[in-house]
Amino acid sequence: MNIYEEVIEKIQQLPESVVIELNELLDFLLLKRDNNRWQQWQQFTNGIAIPPGDISDNLSPDANHQKQPEIASSPLPPKEPPPTPSREAQNLFQKGESVSNAGKYQEALDFYTRAIEIHPTYHQAWSGKGLAFRVLKHYNEAIECYNRALEIEPKFAKSWFGKGFAFYRLSHYNDALECYNRAIEIEPNDGSIWNGKGNALYSLNQYDEAIKCYTKALVLKPNDYVFWQNNGTSY
Repeated sequence: MNIYEEVIEKIQQLPESVVIELNELLDFLLLKRDNNRWQQWQQFTNGIAIPPGDISDNLSPDANHQKQPEIASSPLPPKEPPPTPSREAQNLFQKGESVSNAGKYQEALDFYTRAIEIHPTYHQAWSGKGLAFRVLKHYNEAIECYNRALEIEPKFAKSWFGKGFAFYRLSHYNDALECYNRAIEIEPNDGSIWNGKGNALYSLNQYDEAIKCYTKALVLKPNDYVFWQNNGTSY
């Protein structure tokens, strides 16, 4: 392969816009036979006589023939976690949890609210308040509380699950399904979440998908009577 063929091979690897400009120049040189310009052309060909593969390795078909300077991107600063609740707020939250577990949800609301007044970014308290509202069948209020909790901590699966449950009770099954999916991304081994997703899918008449979710829930919690019942009614 002579120098001319090597240069043509190199040119064919360049972007189309550059090839067009070079072809015009070459036509001009061949027609005019201008000795000075021919020397310029030889200097140019010597400049691009680089080892095979260098052009294709560094230029894509859509790349500019003039390499743009790289701009260093600075990473975004990590999001700072919310401050730790004060001892007083934590005590109120724990009291809310105790009375909630005892079934005294109205009383629990009071403790959670007082904890939030002291520490407004206490996402567990917002989530607990959402649960109390949900059990008391105040579903819209529950969703508002879960939203506040998730604004503070979006990776708290319990809040996504509770929000999904509230949506389900309001017959907003697609919204419930979305919440359950978010919860599963965070806690994939929680059988209750899979059961909730199964309920949403069942209500959307997606029975085969519901069965898969109920089965997954049973694998995770094989002794749960409700899961077995749901799995049976979906057939």
